[in-house]
Amino acid sequence: MSDQSDVTTNKPGVLLTSVVRSVALALFAISVPVYVSGHGIAVVPAFVLALAHCACIPLMIRWPGIAIGVSSAAACALSVLAYGASGAAWPWSVPGLLTQLGVIAVAGSHGGWGRGLAAWLLSATVSVALVLTLPVPVEDWGANLTVFASNSVLVLVVSVLAGQRSAIRAELTHARHRAELEQASRVLAQERSRIARELHDVVAHSMSVIQVQARSAAYRLPQLDDPTRREFDSIADATRTALAEMRQVLTVLRDQHAGTDVAPQPRLEDVADLVAAVTRAGVDARLHVDGDLTDEAISVPIGLTAYRIVQEALANAVRHAHGAPIDVRLDVVREELSVEVVNGPGLAGRPGDPLATGHGLVGMRERAALLGGRVRAEPTDEGGFLVRGTIPLTTGRW
Repeated sequence: MSDQSDVTTNKPGVLLTSVVRSVALALFAISVPVYVSGHGIAVVPAFVLALAHCACIPLMIRWPGIAIGVSSAAACALSVLAYGASGAAWPWSVPGLLTQLGVIAVAGSHGGWGRGLAAWLLSATVSVALVLTLPVPVEDWGANLTVFASNSVLVLVVSVLAGQRSAIRAELTHARHRAELEQASRVLAQERSRIARELHDVVAHSMSVIQVQARSAAYRLPQLDDPTRREFDSIADATRTALAEMRQVLTVLRDQHAGTDVAPQPRLEDVADLVAAVTRAGVDARLHVDGDLTDEAISVPIGLTAYRIVQEALANAVRHAHGAPIDVRLDVVREELSVEVVNGPGLAGRPGDPLATGHGLVGMRERAALLGGRVRAEPTDEGGFLVRGTIPLTTGRW
């Protein structure tokens, strides 16, 4: 797409091309009568040479080399045919001079200094060759060549500078467009990463709790009849399938190269509700708090990050260590908020692999790193699992 747009921008605009063609047509319309009546050139050669000369102005856009050569040859032939005309400007007639200035202008604006200088030098060479070849007094051509030299140099410089300015503006426009596309892509990637993280932190956690509650209902509620037990088993199976499908969605959404953001939602005091929800699901979960963990002492970003770490660690514990007790500790140690979630070995069922590559631990580490903290996750000597995060209290203050 970018290559196609670059090629398109190198072509002159439709309006500019129309203007160039209109100028060439106007010059042709006035050139033939002037050459015939003012310079004594026959109608047919005047018509053909004027047509060739004027046509080189629009031809310069597409075939610059041919246009430069044909314009100089046509101008030379017209000057030779007009040689000796009484009272006529020579070697450059008025329409011839205007036409050649148009050729130089288009060459300079579209081809830069190289093409513009080529057109100007060939025109100047033709002029010098004519005055040196044909015997004409200096007073007959001196002023004419002075007018040609001064005007042609001015047109060359102005046209080249105008072309460079136009090219710079076009380049800046494309650079701005590319920057906007890149920025939009970065914003999209960040939003995808945020959505993936929030889906994992919020929805996956709740679904894990539902799965545990449904799977453990038969043990917590022995009075249930067989149809109800099967219904709970069906709920647990459906929840497990939904969690697997959600992980596939998260894999599509997450972009490891995208930035992450911190959106203040839950607070640190809401950790108690997390532990209570897990307890209601039949898990032996306990919360230990030490130190000043109020909103005045803990900033909103730090509180949110700690909440998400606890949320993910609890979700991993109930998924991979069924029936294991869980201890959650929050305390302030040396100007750092310490978050620790440790569970014992599972009592039954598949133990799982908490260290398997997934989005949970990645999300925890990303959140902590944004605030200058760190997260460590490892098995314990007793066969359980430990997640410990530390976040400096000097960061994240608004």
